[in-house]
Amino acid sequence: MLQNLSLLESLGISDMKDLRALPKSLASLTALKKLTIRECPELESLPEEGLRGLASLQELCIEKCYDLVSLSMGTKALKSLTHLRIKGSNATALPEEVKHFPTLQKLHLIGFRNLTSLPDWFGGHLTSLRHLNLDDCPKLETLPSSIQMMTTLQSLTIEECYLLGPRCERGGEEWHKIKHIPDLKILHYN
Repeated sequence: MLQNLSLLESLGISDMKDLRALPKSLASLTALKKLTIRECPELESLPEEGLRGLASLQELCIEKCYDLVSLSMGTKALKSLTHLRIKGSNATALPEEVKHFPTLQKLHLIGFRNLTSLPDWFGGHLTSLRHLNLDDCPKLETLPSSIQMMTTLQSLTIEECYLLGPRCERGGEEWHKIKHIPDLKILHYN
């Protein structure tokens, strides 16, 4: 069905309870700019073959796909990706494949309930990142030292990260890593 939609620019896949992998026919969507995958709780991977044709993809949103812990090496083909939003994950680490997004400008991680830290490669690979949002990551305690090298980073929002938030306040243990970022927001809710 997807093969005849070569001009499609936006696609949403939602509420597919038994979907374990996306179809390889995604590769035929060569004009796709935005892909949203929402509430596919069994989804474990994105198809390597299917992603190779998505060179024009700029925005990828993955919501409530709790078992998706890897994005697949096919994501290396996503050379135009500027926005990545992942909401709701059981992953204990940021997917390694995120390091292969050289044009990524906005990264929003929400509801990573088991994430304890961001990887050391973070600052060295995401050299175009301008906006970072960390929201509802209750076990996240530290930021990588490499975040200090991220001179393009214009804004950092830390919201409902109860261990990390206080450490990032002025005078906290993580403050020296982020004090260079012009727009800092640390929000706590009870």
